[in-house]
Amino acid sequence: KQPENAPGQWYVDTSCALCRMCLEEAPNLITYNRDETAVHFFKQPETAEETAAA
Repeated sequence: KQPENAPGQWYVDTSCALCRMCLEEAPNLITYNRDETAVHFFKQPETAEETAAA
């Protein structure tokens, strides 16, 4: 798991290829780390819509 992930069920692991698809699908949940070398869940999904995007 990426260390920046918000605690919870959803996470990005270290095998992420940075294709940016997740950023397009779930911009309200996922973001880059500080140096843009990885992405992580900054927020866990709370609604059905967010869960579908995750």
